[in-house]
Amino acid sequence: TSEPLRQRMVLMKKAGETAQRFYHYLQQPAARDIFVRFGFLLPDEDNL
Repeated sequence: TSEPLRQRMVLMKKAGETAQRFYHYLQQPAARDIFVRFGFLLPDEDNL
């Protein structure tokens, strides 16, 4: 087996409105459900 690939996201200070909206969307329950459906482990489930 291999180690999990840990990915992070950041929102830069000068991010445009589209980037800001996408960043916030990814933190919503609907987006989290999509991540889980496709096999991603989320931080609160990964015991970081």
